[in-house]
Amino acid sequence: MSLGNLFRSLAAKGGASSGRRAPAAGWALIASSALWLSGCLAAPNSRDWLAVGFRSPEQCWRSFQTAVRADEPGLEYRCLSQRLIRERQLSQFVWRELREEFYRPLGTRWAIASAAPSGPARITGEQAELTVEALGKRVRLRFVREDYRCLWSGEQPLVDEAAPFSASSGVQNASGQRWFYASVPLPEGAEAAAVSELQIGREWKLDGLFEEPAP
Repeated sequence: MSLGNLFRSLAAKGGASSGRRAPAAGWALIASSALWLSGCLAAPNSRDWLAVGFRSPEQCWRSFQTAVRADEPGLEYRCLSQRLIRERQLSQFVWRELREEFYRPLGTRWAIASAAPSGPARITGEQAELTVEALGKRVRLRFVREDYRCLWSGEQPLVDEAAPFSASSGVQNASGQRWFYASVPLPEGAEAAAVSELQIGREWKLDGLFEEPAP
């Protein structure tokens, strides 16, 4: 699922949860509709929205914090791993009802929004852990890496699916150079000339929060 999808859904206030890329103007539009917040949380600024992404565990966590500060459950849901979504049988609607329970290891939205990492993420293969602290609590965050591929025709997604990165990419020698290439299957009936964008990628997603004893 692509970030472009997420922008389209949030800009429409309530569409699908998928999405990987959004233009700068898009996030600015979302930010302008999220200036009000409950409690004492500071609203995300334009820099926060432009920094939304999933290229590292730390960036995923910052994106989740931006979503919490903006009270934007659609983006929170986008930060969750597919494994976690399946295990807890989540949908966007269910997430809106259960999100406070997910926050519980840190306690409050304010604590989630202000929790700071105590060090860099510890990455082992396709998994990672990051420890954050807020209000005297230490919480271990678990992340997993997920691969995807997308094909677009204008604003219409032709392909938007999970797929191993290695199955969608490779290296080829030609004309004295090494070329890294990406490939996505073209759906039956789709015209190659209509394709406007191809994406493959790897993203880090939040897979769980676990309270740790104080040191």
